Amino acid sequence: MVSKGVSFVEDLFAPPEDYDGQGTGAVMVEIERGDSLSTIGTTLERNDVVASEEAFTDAASNNPDALSIQAGFYQMKRKMSADAAVDLLLSGKARAETQLTIPEGLTVDEIVEAIDKGTDIKAADVRTALQRPQSLGLPAYAANDVEGYLFPATYPIPPDASAHDVLTMMIDEFKQVAAKLNLEGAARQAGMRPADVVTVASLVEAEASRPEDRGKVARVIDNR
Repeated sequence: MVSKGVSFVEDLFAPPEDYDGQGTGAVMVEIERGDSLSTIGTTLERNDVVASEEAFTDAASNNPDALSIQAGFYQMKRKMSADAAVDLLLSGKARAETQLTIPEGLTVDEIVEAIDKGTDIKAADVRTALQRPQSLGLPAYAANDVEGYLFPATYPIPPDASAHDVLTMMIDEFKQVAAKLNLEGAARQAGMRPADVVTVASLVEAEASRPEDRGKVARVIDNR
């Protein structure tokens, strides 16, 4: 009984399981926006990058820069020590995605060209995907019209992303922002349809050359 108790205490206070060295092979992992260090550690453990989430969080807690690990896709190795994994994530060398920036005020045609220029995805493939709007996850009130629903932002595009993947990523971002703003509820209060609000917002972005002009443009559109 005594030996079992000693063994239990030793296990309780033993350091977490960890690998040695820089690892071998390759595995792609995604760190999502808002992931905590614990969540990142769990993702790495699940992909056998590190031996345990606890080893990763311990290593991260000893590195003051660990909180700056950014969301994105990383080409990691398997069976890395936790310290090596933290260092690689912070080095920038493992980033595997292309950063695609879609500015505000672009039309769908301009967004197609931006994807073509900013990634390995061809404009023709984007236009083909746009011909199947019902597969892109648009909100019901969009009535399968993507204009105004491809949200302007900077997106991490993984190496194997398709045109469909990029478009759904942008529409998902729109839906998340719309939910935060309670777009549908605000539209009802204003006596408008959600799609009308999106149309007005798109026109304002396209026609206002300066942020301070947006209110004036919106009033002009409202009076048309």
